[in-house]
Amino acid sequence: MDIYYSARTGFGAEYDEYGLGWERYAKWQAITRLEVITVDGLLNQSLVGIDSNNSDYWDNRVLHNEYLSEFFKSLDYVLSKVPTKARFNLLAVSVEPTEDCGKIPLKDFEFVGYDLLDREGGISSLTNCNGFIISYTQDDLNQYGLLKEFEKAYDTKVKLLENNLGHGHEDTDVVALWRHKTIGR
Repeated sequence: MDIYYSARTGFGAEYDEYGLGWERYAKWQAITRLEVITVDGLLNQSLVGIDSNNSDYWDNRVLHNEYLSEFFKSLDYVLSKVPTKARFNLLAVSVEPTEDCGKIPLKDFEFVGYDLLDREGGISSLTNCNGFIISYTQDDLNQYGLLKEFEKAYDTKVKLLENNLGHGHEDTDVVALWRHKTIGR
């Protein structure tokens, strides 16, 4: 199982510095949680800028279903590119994990749940799509808006495709997320 890394802006009641409208988002999603952790490129934007003239950038960038993702192979590379910032989410990710990641310890990271990222790699079907409730309920999600359980993540992935064909963002990959315990906190 491959582990990649990403540094993302926070998004929650305390993080609304980017003008994304936390209050509007919380009302739209009908949620009461205080923070969303996701690899959705619109809600938790990447802090690693595009550096297309640098070979290190291309050596570290991860392809996701033939699309460039915002995941990188090296934690050191990601940390070297993150601007000095008081708070952000330093994430370790595994795309389409083959085992329960809640049982896999990563040094200095805590497991936070499973996201469902569209196969193009940019939009989370859990945190940035509304109307998929037939495939899962808010009770299936943890305090970060992520699925809590490995089996439920894969079950929801299948149900999203079956119940929402043609709606966009329903064909997903399961992405396991760990957040660093101290960096960015």
